[in-house]
Amino acid sequence: MKKRLVSLDAFRGMTIALMILVNIPGSWSYIYPPFEHADWDGCTPTDLVFPFFLFIVGVAMAFSFSKYGYKLNPKSFLRVVERTFLIFFMGLLLNYYPFFKGTLGYGGAIVHLFDILKKLLLSLIPFFAFFWLVKKTFYIIDRVSFSGISKAMKIVYLFLIAIVFVLLVIYLPQLLGYIGFYNKGVSHLRIMGVLQRIALAFGFSSILILGFKKKYLPYIIAFILLLYWWLMWQFGGDSPYSLETNFARQIDLTIFGDNHVWHGKGIPFDPEGLLSTLPSIATPMIGYLIGRHIKDNKQKFGNWFYWLLGYGIILIVLGQLWNLVFPINKSLWTSSYVLYTAGLGTLLLSLFYWLIDVKGYKKWSSFFLVFGINPLFAFVVHVLWVKVLLYIIRWENASSKISTGYGWLFKNVFQPIAGNMNGSFLFAITHIFFFWLILYILYKKNIIIKL
Repeated sequence: MKKRLVSLDAFRGMTIALMILVNIPGSWSYIYPPFEHADWDGCTPTDLVFPFFLFIVGVAMAFSFSKYGYKLNPKSFLRVVERTFLIFFMGLLLNYYPFFKGTLGYGGAIVHLFDILKKLLLSLIPFFAFFWLVKKTFYIIDRVSFSGISKAMKIVYLFLIAIVFVLLVIYLPQLLGYIGFYNKGVSHLRIMGVLQRIALAFGFSSILILGFKKKYLPYIIAFILLLYWWLMWQFGGDSPYSLETNFARQIDLTIFGDNHVWHGKGIPFDPEGLLSTLPSIATPMIGYLIGRHIKDNKQKFGNWFYWLLGYGIILIVLGQLWNLVFPINKSLWTSSYVLYTAGLGTLLLSLFYWLIDVKGYKKWSSFFLVFGINPLFAFVVHVLWVKVLLYIIRWENASSKISTGYGWLFKNVFQPIAGNMNGSFLFAITHIFFFWLILYILYKKNIIIKL
């Protein structure tokens, strides 16, 4: 495994561990307040998970893009597009998962087990097939792009490959539905999501970072955040930042329709929607600038580190000032939220860097490093596991009520041990260690799974 910035991996790992903690309570009815999202305006510790991850993505770019000389060229562009496609449509597959509808009939434990195992195995095939499709397609594009054939033939080949690939990706859910083993329709498939936002934020921020000199990036970040504020204020009606009338919601409903957005707040509204992804592009861009500041100075420890702390404090203050007119709001990913969370991320990363890379206190961070090495894999696996417990390990009992593996675990294992609130918290903590063990195997074998 190549030399890595240990403090960055530890910070990333802490973020992933917190993500699992807040995403997998034993019951959504029993959650301690710090582990809940703010109902609308405001910011809880839980609301820091997503922006911290995007911030870390940007910091990592400062190190990974050095191999391209921080320039946008055919090689770097192709890698960015490949990763953007892979992450976006992996997120779409997760939304569509588990590709089955209905429940298992009441027919005894053996019947249940056989049906569960069959559906579990079949439900994993599309993920491997899609991963292979993307990797193979971009391998062919890479070979064609840098081969010795004429420029005209390259264009023809790439155009044909792009058409076939896009058609396959667009119609992937429908193709799955045509296969006899899968019977879930796409009429209510949510288009956007967490991985989709990560993909778009990564893709667009990468193009801007590689396409412009570093000195112009702060101005681009300011333009993005001011533009988003203006759009939300100008087209949001009398209550531009409310759940019902915000412009981001209007855009999503116009483009996707009611059936293809999230309904978790009682009405169709997507917290990972299209327009609100615009300011999220600024989050990794800020992270990149912080990462470049560290990379360009990390050989020596001096005043630059205190400037780093100053940048964090300035971002927090600016976010709080902007909060007076454009409220800090995770669901809308407001411009004030971008600055405030990036400031907190800068301060925390600085603390990790000082403790681990400067002072050499590394032992305490080893637990988080296991999560930090394979973050996206950890995200995908934890979502799959929850959906398996909810939608595959489920059955109709003798009373004609639906039971799920998720509910059964909480009610029969954790709730009797620790009660409602503590049992729900213990359920989440146990899952942190469960996924840590899985990732520890990869960590010990120096295996990094990149999406």
